[in-house]
Amino acid sequence: MEIEILIVDDDPIFHLMISNLLKNLGVSKIKSILDPKEGLNYLLTHKDVPDILFLDINMPKLSGWQLLDSLNNSKVDLLSMKIYIVTSSIDKYDKDKSKEYNIVNFLNKPLKPNTLRKIVVEF
Repeated sequence: MEIEILIVDDDPIFHLMISNLLKNLGVSKIKSILDPKEGLNYLLTHKDVPDILFLDINMPKLSGWQLLDSLNNSKVDLLSMKIYIVTSSIDKYDKDKSKEYNIVNFLNKPLKPNTLRKIVVEF
């Protein structure tokens, strides 16, 4: 089975870095979205959700929390998608807030290659 990964983050450098790391791990189905509103629309309008979502929380227009709230209030099956918060935030509030959602893990940027490898291999 091939893993499908969606990255929703407003940082183009992060997209480039994580996409390259994932490709080196053999993942080819990678969707990168810089605009969180576009990411929400993608998740709301596609029949199948990705296997893994890497989501930033501090983004303009729509925070990762707002995106998750919108998904919680929709028909999207969040339990069939592994959600990882990937952020530069070191605020305890954010880490505590992540426990309110169906989050697999709260990860700080930059992501280490071994962390990403473990996520992909354990999938």
